[in-house]
Amino acid sequence: MLSLFEKQLLKEFGFNDLSNLQAALNQPMRTRYSHYNFRWRLILKSKYQNVKPAVKNLLSKYFVQYENYVLKNQRGTPVNYWPQKAKMQSEYLFDRLVKPWKLTKHRNLLFSIKNPDNKIYFRALDPAEFFKAMDICYKESKQKGAKTKPWKLRLKTSECASSYKGKSNMGAIWVKDDYKIAFLICINIASTWNPQKGDWKPWTFLGSWGTLAREHFNYHLKHGFPLKRGKSALDIATYTGLSAISKNKQITRDVKFQDIANFVFRKGNKGLKQAAFIIGVAFAVGGSTASRIIGSFCDQYNIPKNRLIE
Repeated sequence: MLSLFEKQLLKEFGFNDLSNLQAALNQPMRTRYSHYNFRWRLILKSKYQNVKPAVKNLLSKYFVQYENYVLKNQRGTPVNYWPQKAKMQSEYLFDRLVKPWKLTKHRNLLFSIKNPDNKIYFRALDPAEFFKAMDICYKESKQKGAKTKPWKLRLKTSECASSYKGKSNMGAIWVKDDYKIAFLICINIASTWNPQKGDWKPWTFLGSWGTLAREHFNYHLKHGFPLKRGKSALDIATYTGLSAISKNKQITRDVKFQDIANFVFRKGNKGLKQAAFIIGVAFAVGGSTASRIIGSFCDQYNIPKNRLIE
C-alpha cells in the first residue's frame, strides 16, 4: 500500500497511482512531455526526502529516460535575445563564482547544469527552461553567500601604451591632443579600477570626459565587447550572455586604446584648448596622486612626458 505522502508525490507529477506510472514507463518517449517538469530533481529533494526509494526511483527512471531521449532527438528553440538578468546570472554562476556551477551546452541548443559539488540539478533544458533554471541556481547561491572572484579589467595597459606610442604623432594637431585625452582616460581606468566592484573613479581634472567615459565603457570594461560573426550571428545581447558559457571565450574581446580614442573623437569638438588645459592641470598639480601615476606610467612604458605636455 502506498502512503498518503507517496500518493501526493505521484499526483505532483500527474500520475493517478503507481500502476499509472508503471504503465507510462511503457509508453512512447515523446508522450512523457505531459508529465515532465524540469525541476523534478529539486522537487524530490526538497519536498519528498522522507518518501521510500521505490516510488522515487521509478519517477527518476521515467524522467531520466525522457531527458536522454530529448538530448538525442530534439533541439531547443533558437533565441536571438537574452534578458539582461540572464546575461548577468550566466556570468555570475559559471564564471565569477570561486566555486562555479558546471554548465554543459549541448550541440542541439540544450543545456545541463550541475551544482558546485558536481550534482546534477537540471538536464536537457531548452533556452526558456535554462533562463528559469539559472534564476533558481542564482537565488540558491546568493542565499548561501557564495564567494565571487574579483572583476578582471578588460583593458590591457600594455596595449594602450603601445597603441598611443604608435599614434600620438599622427594626424592634425587636435587629433594628437584627442589621443592624449584618450591616453589619460586609459591611465585613469587602470590605476583606479576596483576589482571587487568592477568600477573605477574618474579623476576630477578630467571633467566631463571622465564621467562620460565611465558611463560609456563601464559595462565593456567588465564584460568586453561582443564579437559578431557573419550575417547569421545572434544579436549583441545574446553573444554577451553566451560569453560566460563559451569554452574558448572568443565571443568577446577586450576594450582597446582605439575604442577609447574613437569615443573621444566622437564626443570632442577638435578640443585643442580643452585637451591642453586638462593635460596642463594633470602635471601642474605636481605632487598629486594622479600626476605621480601618470609619470610612473610614462616611465614604465618609455613614453616621454614632454610628448604629453608639449
